Amino acid sequence: MSTFEQQFDAAVQKQLAYAKRIRNKWTLDTMGEIIDKTPHLTGALKGSWHSEVGAPSADSSTRITGKDGAEPKAELKAAVERWPSEGSLFMTNRERHAEGVEFDGWASNQAPMGMVRVVIAGKSGDLVKLTTGSGRTE
Repeated sequence: MSTFEQQFDAAVQKQLAYAKRIRNKWTLDTMGEIIDKTPHLTGALKGSWHSEVGAPSADSSTRITGKDGAEPKAELKAAVERWPSEGSLFMTNRERHAEGVEFDGWASNQAPMGMVRVVIAGKSGDLVKLTTGSGRTE
């Protein structure tokens, strides 16, 4: 027979695991959408998204990817899977023209308002939906 303390600890662990699933789902959806909305001319800008746990990636290499962004999405998924509950996750793009595309409309026909700001602005209600039950991950 378990004690109240054991039951309470089990309930807390269950809720912490649920919170981590919500965090991971929202992160994969949001950052994946940023990759999707990144303009694809040569594949260099879209391919140069790098995801890392703990600190921003120092990788400044240009990685060419297809329109689907498979390589940066796979790296993002791997980073999210090893992301500890108390840690930080960073997604960076060190391609030299990334800032101009995001803030100055350099890709006016594909991303005139940028990609990061547009996605984040559109996600404002997502966490509320996830935590109130209308977007449950179970």
